Amino acid sequence: MTQPLQPVYEDKDGVHRFKSNKIVEHLLEFGQQHGCGLNELACIKFNQEDKEQFAQLIGYSVSGFGDLSYVSQSTLRLADKASDTLLESDSTKEILMTDTDRILELETMVKEMREALAIAVAKIFSIHPDDLLG
Repeated sequence: MTQPLQPVYEDKDGVHRFKSNKIVEHLLEFGQQHGCGLNELACIKFNQEDKEQFAQLIGYSVSGFGDLSYVSQSTLRLADKASDTLLESDSTKEILMTDTDRILELETMVKEMREALAIAVAKIFSIHPDDLLG
């Protein structure tokens, strides 16, 4: 994930949302009035990270974010962590993801890839994956 994660906050209805960007909201509203709304944008080939970032910038709920087909597990885990932190803090402040959170997420991804590769390599060489993970 190279795009930043938007801060997460709790709206007046208790829904955890990404902090929207007012300029992006205005541009989306303008586009919808002129025939280029979310459905039209969905038909354009944008990369995954840009789609993830756009959903955040329009203020998507964290719970709905996970249902989007283009959201990576890594980004979803970070968003869920921000939402959980908001719940634990019992605060109305926005929760920003820190560099430490991103590092922990990257370490988790590396661990998962290492385990997946160990299974594949073990199968190729007819050995047990634990012999590779040591």
